[in-house]
Amino acid sequence: NLGFKNLLGCDIFSEELAFDGFMITKKSIHEITQSFDLIMFHHSFEHMEDPLEVLRKARSLIDCGSMCLIRIPIVSFAWEKYRGDWVQLDPPRHLFIHSENGMEIMADESGFEISSIVHDSNEFQFWGSEQYKNGIPLNDRRSYSRNRRESIFSRKQIRMMKNESKRLNDKSQGDQAIFYLRAI
Repeated sequence: NLGFKNLLGCDIFSEELAFDGFMITKKSIHEITQSFDLIMFHHSFEHMEDPLEVLRKARSLIDCGSMCLIRIPIVSFAWEKYRGDWVQLDPPRHLFIHSENGMEIMADESGFEISSIVHDSNEFQFWGSEQYKNGIPLNDRRSYSRNRRESIFSRKQIRMMKNESKRLNDKSQGDQAIFYLRAI
């Protein structure tokens, strides 16, 4: 819908799927050989065993000036506030939780420069973490994600969490961010 063509997704855990103009292949990025104008990792980079090698491979698949977009949870205010109850820790699925500084180091070491960072957190950083603090997993019937009427949060509390998330994003302190990396 946005005009992209020749789209390819790769996922070692997915079965191969083909759509009109789009294919998902059951491969690792390390098995991909074609080149791209844009590579995107939307909440997948934190699940990868060797992120620096993944970034180096991504760089090898794009030309100078092309972009790599990485959207991930990052160490921020929510980590400081919740520590082990921070919902974005998500062990054992999240193998790495990056910081802005760590992403800058990896970008430098893999042939990228960070052209911009956009914090895009939402209220999940609060209600998910508060649920964990109260012993309520995300798949519990009382979870805000499953049943808003039986949730431990009022509409007013959720609205306050949304507002606080926006404020933190504006201050570059949200718990997730989009890193725009330019190949150099």
